[in-house]
Amino acid sequence: MQNKSNHTYTMMLKGLISNSMSEKVFDLFDEMTIKLDSFTLTVLFNTCPRGKCSSIEIAQNLYRFLHDHDKVTYAAMINGFGLNGMDHEAAELYKTVPMNLRDEITHSCVLNTYSHSGLLDKARIIFNEIPVKTVKIITIMIACLSRLFLFDGAQKLLDEYEKTNMVSFVKYMALLYGLRNSRNRILSEKIYNRMKSLFLNQKENLLSGAILLSNIYSSIGEHQLSNDFRFDQKKKN
Repeated sequence: MQNKSNHTYTMMLKGLISNSMSEKVFDLFDEMTIKLDSFTLTVLFNTCPRGKCSSIEIAQNLYRFLHDHDKVTYAAMINGFGLNGMDHEAAELYKTVPMNLRDEITHSCVLNTYSHSGLLDKARIIFNEIPVKTVKIITIMIACLSRLFLFDGAQKLLDEYEKTNMVSFVKYMALLYGLRNSRNRILSEKIYNRMKSLFLNQKENLLSGAILLSNIYSSIGEHQLSNDFRFDQKKKN
């Protein structure tokens, strides 16, 4: 095929990556006559199967192939490392991101990596360096604390944020997910009741919170209470 476009190369590479044909991927790199754009490389990063060394090698070579890195490629590569448990590589790459290219997406990717790895101290360092802490950034940090069952810290962060910002349902859900994993019935009920008072008109969202609370009841052996609670909440909606 003559005059292959970015789209053509994307489809060819995507097929090779999906089938773990790393050698053929690198052969195709060598014969390319055009420069791939950041969108194409992001698609290919996301195609790499999780947890396979050959796929990480492909992703790293894809990254090196692009000379002019932008926010999209930095974020895609950091996220790819994070999804494969390579928190050190994610952190090292984040350090190389120019300050003018660091934004909510790149911050979120590296914070998520530390959060899922349970590396609280490193997550806090990054969090404290972020100049503008958006709802998404705060939510990731609350989720990080909640995964480690540090609920006092998570609630403190939530309360501090709400002193000067609007309340946000997603932050409460991040906290409730952690409470589900810890099987903390008392605090879970307290948080859910607070959600009901704050988000009275968000019935569909509250139903997802109710399902989490019913799962907590089941996890501590209160199966009848779980069924009754879920049934009552569905009736109200």
